[in-house]
Amino acid sequence: MKIKVRKKGKVQILELRGNLTGDGEMEQKVREVLEAGGRLFIFNMAEVPFIDSVGLCQTISCTKRIRERGGSVKLMLADGGKVQEILKITGLDKVYDIFSDEEEAIASWIS
Repeated sequence: MKIKVRKKGKVQILELRGNLTGDGEMEQKVREVLEAGGRLFIFNMAEVPFIDSVGLCQTISCTKRIRERGGSVKLMLADGGKVQEILKITGLDKVYDIFSDEEEAIASWIS
């Protein structure tokens, strides 16, 4: 798993690449960004071909930590990808705002 963090306005974008299997790197990056004052997050999972149960738990844990600090999380996924399918099966597609376009995700905080 590779994670690149970038900022667009007030939004922190975590670009995740590779299988999300819960190596702890995502939690560490979220912690660092929260400590720096970030509150609006997009987890860009468009380049994540697979997520296992530990990766799902890690995503939920990060979301909980962000929300406890008054923040918000949106997901960006590849249309029709495996991660989207897994989120639908688990019902997590009802918990997250999911987008296929970064600009739409960012704009959703404004409207």
